[in-house]
Formats: sequence, structure tokens, C-alpha cells
Amino acid sequence: MPSKIHQFYATSIGGLEDVVLDNCQNALIGLEKKRIERGGRVGRVFFTYERSPKQLLNIHSALGIFAVVAEVFGITVGKTSIERIEKKISGLSLDTLQRLAKGGAATRDFSRYNLNVTLAGRHRFSTAQLREAIQRVLEEQYGLLKGENGLPLYLQVTGKRAIFGLRLVGRSMQSALAHCLVHLMGIQARDRVIDLNLFGSGNEECDELDGLQRLIVLSETLNKTRTAKQIVISRAGQIPIIAESMAYGMAYRQLGRANLSLGELDELARVVRPGGVVGLVVQAPQYWGAKLREAHLPFEIMAALPINLRGRHCGLLLLERLEEFSEQADLLTIEWDDL
Repeated sequence: MPSKIHQFYATSIGGLEDVVLDNCQNALIGLEKKRIERGGRVGRVFFTYERSPKQLLNIHSALGIFAVVAEVFGITVGKTSIERIEKKISGLSLDTLQRLAKGGAATRDFSRYNLNVTLAGRHRFSTAQLREAIQRVLEEQYGLLKGENGLPLYLQVTGKRAIFGLRLVGRSMQSALAHCLVHLMGIQARDRVIDLNLFGSGNEECDELDGLQRLIVLSETLNKTRTAKQIVISRAGQIPIIAESMAYGMAYRQLGRANLSLGELDELARVVRPGGVVGLVVQAPQYWGAKLREAHLPFEIMAALPINLRGRHCGLLLLERLEEFSEQADLLTIEWDDL
């Protein structure tokens, strides 16, 4: 095993692989050998990167960042494949893994491990059998103990390939989706953004105000890593946001489980200035687009992406705030076949 690992991959929300790749290209100088594997729920972006692994922490649009520790090709359905994977992992350097893990986002107990195993395809061995074999190598050869805060190791067998990896970064789907919206819309540190309870639990106590039943949160500043500092500046029953004072709007409800109401969209139209952009996630986007036209709201759909949120097929939409409602706005000219 080489003393340094230069092969990595980022996992993305299904449908947003290109956004994650673009984020990688902008954040990582010297990125090479890029390759996308598009998936259903989760896609993967593979790349080679030879500089400091700490720079990988700047990929905020990804669900996770993994180091490719070992790969085994030509996996068959038989149990001999378990032996091949065991042999490959037996040849690894624990020092290299521990050194790499130090550059990750979380503090780890390097005397322990936490192994996640997934098995896709037809094989004559089970996930449990594969996990037991790898655990035996980790414990008997490397002296590691099983523990929740240990080295986060992942073994994924898909078809004829097995990848053994170390997770360096893990983020929630809410966080990854929010940063994808930030990246797609090109939000900068100077911009003012209205964020409709993006990370809230949905249990906040607030009365209805002009159809808006959620907390209004302003991401007033974005630091160098584009992490939003969220400040509640308006709550139902209190002073509302000044009309046309926001450059951008971001909204989705319960990770795409429910659409925004027309009242909430009307409030977005009030506070986002003409020329501003709203990014949101909706279910049944073709039907939703028709309802948007019927409501005579001053928005035009600029772009639409089909995405997969935990098995739910949704549409990520970018809306431009118009000066006023237009019958000629191309709300329904988007190709919705995949949405």
C-alpha cells in the first residue's frame, strides 16, 4: 500500500452529481482524473487529488468525502471473492489510514473502527458473512476494537467491483442540499438571502402571517467556506421583512415531502427583489408549475433538475423574480420527463 492516498470520491444527492463535481473543481486546485457514477438515491464523483486532504473539507455540497483505500475488481458470485477482499485489506497500512483520518472533520479514536458494509447484486455470500470476515482482519491483524467513534471504514461491493474506503467527511442531506442551492445560484458573501426554515424541525410555534407559516431566517453572511450564519429576523406576529430587500430565496419543506403553499410563494415574491432568484424543491413539478401560473405570481422557471431525496423523486427549481406576472413567462417549457 502506498504511503499516501490520492484517490477519493464524493457522494452526492442523486441528480446533483454535476453540482458536486463543479464544487470540487472550484475548491480543489490540481484536481485530476474526474469521473462521475450517476446513481438513483446517491451518485459518486471520483477524482485524484495529491494536495492536503484537509482541503477536501471545503466540498460542502457533498453528502460525504471518502478516501479510496483499496479496490478489488473481478468480484464473482462465489465465496472465494470474500477471500480476495480479505487478502487485499490485509495488505493495507494502518499508519496510512490513521494519518489520513487525522485530516477528517471529526475527532476519532484510532484504536477503534466502525465498519459499514453494503452488498449489491447477486452473490452466494451475505452482507453479514462479508462483514464478519473483514472484522476478523481488522481485529486480529491490526488489533483494532469495534467502536462508534473509531475509524469510519466503508466496504461497498457493487457487481464485480469492491471498494474499501475511509470516510473523511459526512454531512446531512439538509446541509448538502442547502449548499447545492447556494452553489447553483452563485450566492456570494455580500448577498442577502431569505431562507424559509431550511434546517428547522418544523415544530416552531408561530402564527400565520400573510400566508407564511414558517420562520423566516436570513443567511446574512457567508464565510469563506460559504457556511451560512443564520439569524432569525422575522417571525409571524412580529415586524415582517422589508419588501424587495432580498437577492435570493431558498426553500424546501421536509426534504421534498411537501410543497410550499401559494401563500408562502406570494411572500417570497414580496421580499425578493425583481431579478432575484429563488431555489426550491417541489414534488410533482409539472403540476406545481401549472399552479404557479394559475396563481399569477411573478416568477419564471429558469432551470429544473430531477433529484432523488431518500427515494422520493422531486424537482429542484430555480425561479427568477419578474417585475410582474407575465403570461409569456416560460413556466411550462421545461422538459419534465425525468421529474
